[in-house]
Amino acid sequence: TLSDHQGQVVLLNFWATWCTYCVMEMPAFDMLREAYGEDLVILAVNCDADATTAQAFLEENQYGFPIALDADQTVSALYPTDGLPYSLVIDQDGQVAHTVLGGGEPEDVFAQYQTLLDPLLAE
Repeated sequence: TLSDHQGQVVLLNFWATWCTYCVMEMPAFDMLREAYGEDLVILAVNCDADATTAQAFLEENQYGFPIALDADQTVSALYPTDGLPYSLVIDQDGQVAHTVLGGGEPEDVFAQYQTLLDPLLAE
């Protein structure tokens, strides 16, 4: 739960395997994890209705951050959005500091998040 990470900056990402931009940006989160280490918590929520497809994708790609499967949309319903990928950057006080809708090439996504994260992590 997010309360497990109180006092930390959290990047909460919602994605699905059928979403081209979601899949495209996933390596950026591993890049961010490597760059920021324990200063940043990355949590991803897979929104696929078919948990088998999501699990096969995850086994094939072996990302280095936790990914929860939300086939029944219970978690996703708590954070409504108009599309995927959708991310929330949550500050140390548990407040949503930034929302990001859409994705892109991993290097571009990495740079975009660096711009959002650096000021929060400097505090």
